[in-house]
Amino acid sequence: MPWKLEIHHIGLLYKDGEATLVIARHQPPGPAPAVGIRSLLIDGGKQSSGPEVESYIAANLGGPVDAIICTHYAADHMNGLRYLLRRPGICDNTVIYDQGWEGGAGIGLAYQRYLYAINGCNDSGFPILSLANLHRTRATWMVQSDPNNPPLALPAGMGAPAVPAGLAMVNQPPDWLLSANPLLDPLWHDPANPAAGPPPGAPTTRFIAVNGYVRRPPGFPGGPVAGPFLAGTDPRKVRSLAIEITFGNFRYYAGGDLENAQEAQLLPLLNPGNNVAGRVLAMKVSNHGARTSTWRPFVDQIRPAAAIVSCGNGNLRGHPNTETLNVLDGYQGLAAQHAQPPPPAPNLPVPFYLTGYEVIDNPPRPYFGDMARTSGDPLPPLIRGDVVLTVDDTQAGAPVEGQLYWAVATATWTVLTADVLGGALDDATAATIAGVVAGVAFDHGPGPAAGSVINQAGGPAAPQARMDAIAAADTFGRGDDARAMARAVTNAAIGAHASPAIAAAAGAAAGTYYGGGTALAAFYAVKAALRAVGATEPYAADRAGNMPLPVTPERFQVGYYDRRLQPHWVTNLFA
Repeated sequence: MPWKLEIHHIGLLYKDGEATLVIARHQPPGPAPAVGIRSLLIDGGKQSSGPEVESYIAANLGGPVDAIICTHYAADHMNGLRYLLRRPGICDNTVIYDQGWEGGAGIGLAYQRYLYAINGCNDSGFPILSLANLHRTRATWMVQSDPNNPPLALPAGMGAPAVPAGLAMVNQPPDWLLSANPLLDPLWHDPANPAAGPPPGAPTTRFIAVNGYVRRPPGFPGGPVAGPFLAGTDPRKVRSLAIEITFGNFRYYAGGDLENAQEAQLLPLLNPGNNVAGRVLAMKVSNHGARTSTWRPFVDQIRPAAAIVSCGNGNLRGHPNTETLNVLDGYQGLAAQHAQPPPPAPNLPVPFYLTGYEVIDNPPRPYFGDMARTSGDPLPPLIRGDVVLTVDDTQAGAPVEGQLYWAVATATWTVLTADVLGGALDDATAATIAGVVAGVAFDHGPGPAAGSVINQAGGPAAPQARMDAIAAADTFGRGDDARAMARAVTNAAIGAHASPAIAAAAGAAAGTYYGGGTALAAFYAVKAALRAVGATEPYAADRAGNMPLPVTPERFQVGYYDRRLQPHWVTNLFA
């Protein structure tokens, strides 16, 4: 049965806040099919963002929200939910997930008002007449988020479903959402039928971090472990709820305002093998792109094909931070912007999409970043922008490695098995080498990929040939001339006495990457590398033209647009 997943990152102008709407649509076959929909809203921005979010839900969902996740109790995530919970028809039957009971000597006023809103009451605790028939469930009403600071008092008139009848009922541990029934999927959990799981083939969600604890993979020692709270860090942020969305081979990560210490503990779960096959294809950058999240080791290990940054226009905190943008551009997290034109990136650059502009002038100025795309139009009349990620059934079944990986592997294999060059390897040995080379290319670019070929199969001349090939690749900036890169690397390796087959394979790998990882780039790179070592033109054309390059369909689409226009779709084919 066909499903489609949509993840809407709602643009909030002039706001430090975020709201993400997840929609799973089921389209049964047959004439005039009905569409089944499930929805999940993650955070709601500031209270002043509430009308924007409500309008967006009405336009794109057209019905009530099935579930809400409040990742943490900061104003820019929680207060917009207060507005929505007081609007009839939006959340009347919603299941709500949050951090549980706020610890401390009592509770904060904002949190108290949030609980009032869940109960259909105004900020003073009086019932709102239009919300008289609510059927909401707060799944986490019994969770004590901070066991060292139990709640001391209940505000008068609070009542269910927001809180239990008495303090003795607040008895579940802070990591309850990680240890609860595995069928508890916030997108599909039905309190009236808790044993029911998601339908076959549907997108699924699960909590992977909550209240400073992280989920551990099966067999990993120690179970959930509390992450360290750094001095001066807002504890609400590091206790954020994080989720993983899975749809076939597609995975998406969103972590609220989690910071580096908690993200590091998630890596054994998100990509335990630390390889391309275990990558998470898309992520929402934590904490609006602040420097305390999305650090180099985290991005290196999950290897996203796209990242989304929720950052309001002209926001007060300077989000996203230059260090984070440098990481997404493929560099270390340095405080200063790297030189322009950009030098070769030592790591795979990640295309990233922002929901707002940095400076509102004419023309509007986006945040810096080589790989950035910005939605919306901040010029009058201040058209809002959104970033929407979509995945259908076919895309969800595509291999996660992507076309860049397979193109480099296939180009390398093609040359290593070329009989005409002499010293050809058998198919299995060449495939093993090609897989390693493709992984190095994916992670580190053309120079290291060329060096990897030579390092594995280069013979006595390997050390010098490897250095010369990498040096030749590093003379190129970012570009798309696969042939020029392939010739330069091949000639450098030959000059350092590598064998023709190894030199050409190194050139083919580097050229394919540099050309963007397309089938055409692989064809040109192999052809240029073979010609550089003297292979005849007919043979080169035949060999390059018949490479068994897998057809890798797109894995998902990212649309960034303003609300006056049709989306401008950016298809992530290769990374």
